[in-house]
Amino acid sequence: MDKEGAPVLKANAAGDDSVDVVGVLAILWFHRKPMAYWVLFVTLLGVAYALLAKPVYESQATIAQREADDGRGMARFFSQLGGGVGAIAAQFGGGGGDLEKTSLILKSNDLAEAVITRHNLLPVLYPKAWDSARHKWKQKNPRKQPTLRKGAKLLRERYLQVTVDAKKGVLVIKLTASKDTLARQMVEYYLEALNDRVREDVLKGAGKDREYLEEQLGTISDPYLREKLQDLIAAQIEKSMLVRTEAFDVIERPLVPLLKSSPKRTRVVAIAFLFGVMTACAGVFAGRGWRNLKRSVSDRLPQPAQ
Repeated sequence: MDKEGAPVLKANAAGDDSVDVVGVLAILWFHRKPMAYWVLFVTLLGVAYALLAKPVYESQATIAQREADDGRGMARFFSQLGGGVGAIAAQFGGGGGDLEKTSLILKSNDLAEAVITRHNLLPVLYPKAWDSARHKWKQKNPRKQPTLRKGAKLLRERYLQVTVDAKKGVLVIKLTASKDTLARQMVEYYLEALNDRVREDVLKGAGKDREYLEEQLGTISDPYLREKLQDLIAAQIEKSMLVRTEAFDVIERPLVPLLKSSPKRTRVVAIAFLFGVMTACAGVFAGRGWRNLKRSVSDRLPQPAQ
């Protein structure tokens, strides 16, 4: 034992890398009371956080894009013909089932701004800065008030999560909020805005393709090619009709979450307890190391004459 009565680790022989486990346990047992107090204190902090932390709820929806015969097979056929007729194939580069494109639209700043503007979500995103009684911002300086651009960035980076499952051909939209009903509403807001955006893009694209095909139809006299062009025009009309009301299929509609997604109280308390144990052990050996260092330096210093 050292001068304070604590156990001392045995010195290992040269080349021996083993650890004196019994000595380590003896040291920890000697300091068990202060360690227990510290672990209890840290654990209570974890319990307080788990009970007082603002709850977060998560709601989600699963969607799949509608597929239509948009003439891509015909485009391959025309591209094999070459010449001027093959130029028609260049007008059919993609289809309506591009989940990655839909994912980018969901994550875009434009869609976030559209959602915020349509449903007046800035006060919801910045509740501490909003005076609900007077329905105005607490900060009178307009430059310090939350802006639409900042709100869109906050919504996309903190609350929105988009996942693409290419194997299943679906896309999952998740949104978090401080209230369970608000989490579901936020997902519905995004579904509504996404539907409008995709419908607009598809209708605009189908209209342009149809105009181009009708122009080509007037310049081609071959009966076989005219028949194929008419099929392509019909495909564009079908595409427009398909998204006239709903641009995608909602496989799983958003629901009001029954349980909050965070904080996980049991996990928080367990982590706090383990953190308290590790820091207590580290503190014991750090303190012993510091005292040994001071003692070593003191022994090397010349002692005053008696």
